[in-house]
Amino acid sequence: MLKFDKHLNILFKFMIAELQKIDFDEEGGFRAEFISETGGFWHFHPEYELDLHTKSNGTRIVGDSVELFDRYDMILLAGNIPHCWNYYRPEGDLPEKHGVVLHFKLTSLGEPFISQPEMSKVRELLSEASRGILFSQEDARKAEPHLNNMIRNKGIDKLIDFFNVLKILINAKQREFLCTENYRLEYDERGNKKLTDVYNYIRENYNKPISLETISGVAGMNPFSFSKYFKENT
Repeated sequence: MLKFDKHLNILFKFMIAELQKIDFDEEGGFRAEFISETGGFWHFHPEYELDLHTKSNGTRIVGDSVELFDRYDMILLAGNIPHCWNYYRPEGDLPEKHGVVLHFKLTSLGEPFISQPEMSKVRELLSEASRGILFSQEDARKAEPHLNNMIRNKGIDKLIDFFNVLKILINAKQREFLCTENYRLEYDERGNKKLTDVYNYIRENYNKPISLETISGVAGMNPFSFSKYFKENT
């Protein structure tokens, strides 16, 4: 995976993320659906999220992690980690359905159930998800049919598919943390507007050369002042 400059990675934890409301149907607390968005929405929510992109690539931004991603990119996120995707579309629009996203709440599993000894590896997995976890393409392909089934199945069949996915995740031999170990959600309202403008410009022009003069102009500052401000705030 390609990683961007460390200061650019740090920048994203200061951006203003929007709270997204996840609506669950009346049948339970597990929501699976096809990914059809075009990207760029920097947001967070209290639910866990498992994303599998099968027909798209681009840039994945999770907390203070900024990486390129390709097909069969699968990540697990705990609640309240800001995230978004910028998709690469050289030949026009994305496929209408280019992946699957699963949202679920810890309360959906039930505290007495999740506390059982047999669920120790699941508890460990969900705890590690606080930094975001990237899985291998091999495990992503294993999880794909079960995630697709969750979109159309209901009741016990949907729950069985969910646990099949969990089994793949807890048995995964290859896991990579996305956010740095000391990542925290920190917001400075005085600096948010300038940094958010910088973030938006970088997101829209990340595939082009960006000079210090250009980016400092976006923040409404001269290059010297912007460099000093950026170092003090990141």
